[in-house]
Amino acid sequence: MHTEKLEMKSIKTIIFISLVILTSSFCCRFTNKTDRVTASKSFKKQVDKALPTVVSLTGIQNTEPVKVDMLTKAELGKLIESRMELEYPNEELKKRARCFAEIGLLPREYDLENGFVELLKEQAGAIYDPHSRTVIGISDLPHSKKRAINDKMIVSHELTHAVQDRIIDIRQHSEMGLKNIDYEYAIRAVLEGMASAIMIAHTRNLTFDNLPDLQSFWRSNFSKASGEALSSSPEYVKEYLLSPYAEGGAFLQSWQRANPQKTMADLFKKIPSSSEQVLHFEKYTERDEPTEIDLSRVRRILPKDWKLFYANTLGEFDLLKLFMFNPKTETNAVKIADGWDGCRFEAYEIMNKEIVLIGSSVWDTKNDAKEFQEGFDLLLQSFRDSTDFKIVRRKSRVDFVIGVTEGNLKDKILSRL
Repeated sequence: MHTEKLEMKSIKTIIFISLVILTSSFCCRFTNKTDRVTASKSFKKQVDKALPTVVSLTGIQNTEPVKVDMLTKAELGKLIESRMELEYPNEELKKRARCFAEIGLLPREYDLENGFVELLKEQAGAIYDPHSRTVIGISDLPHSKKRAINDKMIVSHELTHAVQDRIIDIRQHSEMGLKNIDYEYAIRAVLEGMASAIMIAHTRNLTFDNLPDLQSFWRSNFSKASGEALSSSPEYVKEYLLSPYAEGGAFLQSWQRANPQKTMADLFKKIPSSSEQVLHFEKYTERDEPTEIDLSRVRRILPKDWKLFYANTLGEFDLLKLFMFNPKTETNAVKIADGWDGCRFEAYEIMNKEIVLIGSSVWDTKNDAKEFQEGFDLLLQSFRDSTDFKIVRRKSRVDFVIGVTEGNLKDKILSRL
């Protein structure tokens, strides 16, 4: 297979925007209503033609027609903005980014919500919109010499999401991901890993056994993607876009090797519950579930003027990238993140509008916990004052308080975790 002919494609989260700077034969500049109707009909024909193949490849036996639409890039930009508000309500991304900045996962000045919007508006080549259950093409992209290949790539990928949405409720899983960032990664890895495999198989008329190593393929091709918004994005955001393709593709191929008699539809009967299960297939087969962590005990002793600002999880993926992108821990990042068994944090806004993070993590072994404690301490010391945080290890559990300078209060909080 000549992988250089397949241009890099990436998709952002549950909105499922195709991040391909590509053009297809249905892409043309229409100037009136007749042109728009003609373009839509052409797009519809391509979708209907590809649907039986996508249904066959996924094993999801539902052949009802798929709704399609055509938008200009400007119209799509407005749709992206409106959908972002639906997918991430209550300033979810702003709160998430503020908490991530406290541990060094994102720069403090980075606007995650606006960053996502600009990335999608810059990179979008097509969209499957689960709110309207419609595959949407873009009419006014520049023409390309690779028209036939690009058509098949875009259509088959978005159709895969449309077909997936027939057996799982994508919007429901999106809402679940808001409360559990780690699960958000896991479901995206399944959906995007599957869609990327279908896309390559359909485009090159390959069987799944003959597909390239998807992890290597996507990582080697990611450098071909370009654009100002993409190049200026923090490394974590780039990985958030890429990893569901790369590691999601690797997970899918491992699953197929372990289940040669099953179709991809069967994977939805047992979706991985964590990034750990995606990154380590044996954890999925063993059904090593994340440990649930309850932080409610600590709330009773917190100062009354502290306001709960945000609460969520940090999965192995998040911690792995945290350590990879810090020069103090990058060489041991995999070793530090390995052995993860659960992590949850709560963020509180105090009177001066500063953020305090309180969290707890569980590890497979005492040694795994020790490696995380030492690595996390080293990382935080690289940009925070040592009096500003405290990390405590108890057997295979590691608790932490970040943003509190008063020693007695830190100890009091940690004693209740």
